[in-house]
Amino acid sequence: MAARGALDWYERTLGWTVDLGDGSPHLVTGRCFDALWLPATAGLPLLARRPRTGPALRAGPTVWLLVAEGSAGDLPGLLQWLGWGTLGPELGLGASGAGGRVPAPPP
Repeated sequence: MAARGALDWYERTLGWTVDLGDGSPHLVTGRCFDALWLPATAGLPLLARRPRTGPALRAGPTVWLLVAEGSAGDLPGLLQWLGWGTLGPELGLGASGAGGRVPAPPP
């Protein structure tokens, strides 16, 4: 699928906003979904063990889990509840919500 065709697929078929701000396609978070990211060394085994996690993508050393819109704001509270406090950045965990972007893989 050509680059423009891929972008059209995201926008027309899924209704997701695509941003080409830096020349490479990114999906805009906080509109239809948010994203949680974690290192691929942890994310790939998670996906292998939990086959119904929902949409996910890999971009280099990172796995992105697409989650319900508004969920990114819950990550700090979840880490606190787990007793991990502010370890998110140290563990390579993060979230992208309103105004964020994730790499758009080829459909």
